[in-house]
Amino acid sequence: MSLYQTLIAGEIDMTKDPPLQQLIKKIATLTRQQTEEVLVLIAEHARLEEKHDFFSENAMLPYGGKFADNEVTFNVDLLPRKLKWVIWKFLIKIQNIV
Repeated sequence: MSLYQTLIAGEIDMTKDPPLQQLIKKIATLTRQQTEEVLVLIAEHARLEEKHDFFSENAMLPYGGKFADNEVTFNVDLLPRKLKWVIWKFLIKIQNIV
């Protein structure tokens, strides 16, 4: 079972977004490895939930993602609610471990 599948296995409140300002602040404090794990969650969500094809000739980053100066950025407002909750659950999990 992948990290993404583990995180979606629990309950997710689809009636509202997680606290977005806290989400953004927590993401800004992640290590490089943790940031890469968030990118994997985003990619896995796009692949499984939206059938996004990262291997096509015209593959683009989902959710307004941009790659510049060795950095990948996403517009949090464009992330699906379910994905925001998955990322939130991941951040809570790693915060309790670190």
